[in-house]
Amino acid sequence: MKKIIFILLIIAALPISAQNIEQAFINLPEQYLPLLSKEKRSVLLFNHSIGGADSIENDLKGISRLAVLDSNYLKVNLTEKSTFEMKIWHLNDTAEIIGFSHTVCAPVCDSQVAFFDKNFRRLDTDGNQMFPDIAVQDFLNVVKIADEGERVENVVKKHDALFATISFSPKDNDIVLKSNAKEFLPKEIYADLEKYLIGDSIELTFENGIFREGAAQWR
Repeated sequence: MKKIIFILLIIAALPISAQNIEQAFINLPEQYLPLLSKEKRSVLLFNHSIGGADSIENDLKGISRLAVLDSNYLKVNLTEKSTFEMKIWHLNDTAEIIGFSHTVCAPVCDSQVAFFDKNFRRLDTDGNQMFPDIAVQDFLNVVKIADEGERVENVVKKHDALFATISFSPKDNDIVLKSNAKEFLPKEIYADLEKYLIGDSIELTFENGIFREGAAQWR
């Protein structure tokens, strides 16, 4: 088994023009996925490839399970309260964007995303607008707020913070960001805020290497 895993790691590290999702998963720098070492990721994928177990002990002595593996998409249930999604967006035959969404529910779910080129250089850096900075006010009907004599900033303060689940799709290139305000806020505050909400989700459409923000809608 150790020889097989060693071979898998060498193959994953070879210089290539484009990566498949398995190679991207193995090659992701460990700082972004500390619960699973490269060796454990390799074992998990190898076991799946031979029809074996789709789970492995992670570095916290818990169980991580491979939930979905598609041609350009992968999802791992890291723990009972966290998930990891990874996807490849192809720009042409050689250029690609590799991204992940790491969601932790403790107890309200919140996601962190990151995007890289094929050599795992970060693309979503300061000044790069490939992924929009979505804020609380993107879910609000600002015209209605103004018509009722309220100030947008006061309504935003009631919301306090944006906790959101960011989900990739195995089937298309778009991303959905869903606000978890209803689960996060006290019932009386959410009831007061709800009349100004125009939706709980925003779809991000992938176009020419960037994600364009759509209007909030209910899902």
